[in-house]
Amino acid sequence: ASFALKAGLEGTPDSHRSPASFPQVGASLFASNVGSGHFIGLAGSGAASGIAATAYEWNGMFCVLVLAWLFVPIYLASGVTTMPEYLQRRFGGKRIQIFLAILYLFIYIFTKISVDMYAGALFIQQALHWDLYIAVIGLLVITAIYTVAGGLAAV
Repeated sequence: ASFALKAGLEGTPDSHRSPASFPQVGASLFASNVGSGHFIGLAGSGAASGIAATAYEWNGMFCVLVLAWLFVPIYLASGVTTMPEYLQRRFGGKRIQIFLAILYLFIYIFTKISVDMYAGALFIQQALHWDLYIAVIGLLVITAIYTVAGGLAAV
């Protein structure tokens, strides 16, 4: 499988290639996707209802692969890096690009970041017996330092 992936990347422009090996890129993407919400939420759901709680994650993996096979060639051919940029080029006008970018930020903040912050703080509260608000502030400080130092540049 690694040989097939490497052979498929031979004609790829350098802007879409990573200097890291395929397993390193995959591990980096996995690590950047898995957060405290996975550890706390899925572990709790698994303890309460069994392994069926992971069905959403497994099905999501296959759906993402199908969507990648369908849409990545379209994005690469049009030379865009984000979906709002693609829709702006496809339909014209800057309003749809700005609207979608702001919408995605709000959705991401209220559905993913807030849940991950709460789950991480809950874990710190249980493990270290810290106050929940101190744990949230600690996570925010660590995240800010990590972001300023380079963040997810490897992904």
